[in-house]
Amino acid sequence: MGGGWAGCAAALTLAEAGVNVTLYEASRTLGGRARAVELEGRSLDNGQHILLGAYEQTLQ
Repeated sequence: MGGGWAGCAAALTLAEAGVNVTLYEASRTLGGRARAVELEGRSLDNGQHILLGAYEQTLQ
């Protein structure tokens, strides 16, 4: 499974249930579309807006 927020959350849930899980991520870092990007020499957090509409538990 991928290393985005949903994949990491699913991997954690499965691992806690005793399932062996392997994450595969194409990028150098985990986080999927929610990650820091470099823009004109500065680090900019990107993608947090995705979480607010897609993951109800994030709001809790």
